[in-house]
Amino acid sequence: MVLDECIETPAPREKSRNRRQAHFRVGKRARNYFLESAQRNGDLSQWQFGIVQGATFADLRRESARQLIELDFPGYAVGGLAVGEPHEITCEMTVEATALLQGTARAT
Repeated sequence: MVLDECIETPAPREKSRNRRQAHFRVGKRARNYFLESAQRNGDLSQWQFGIVQGATFADLRRESARQLIELDFPGYAVGGLAVGEPHEITCEMTVEATALLQGTARAT
């Protein structure tokens, strides 16, 4: 897993957007490092997962998922949930992210 930052709930939109952007930058650096290291060592047997962020904002979740898909992780997770938001919102945000992620993860 790259990084899962669980910010407070409810989180202000601007903070959620800023943290999602920072998470993507960290994820991109981590993905590049992971791939370079794996190729240098000749060991591609481990997988690295990207984690969708965006707090309780559906558009931020979708944007996060799209950006992570561009980085071509072999698997994805939905992060930053179950930290105090209502269960219905947890389910809604999970649906938003997984709708875009379906079919992108690699089969073993």
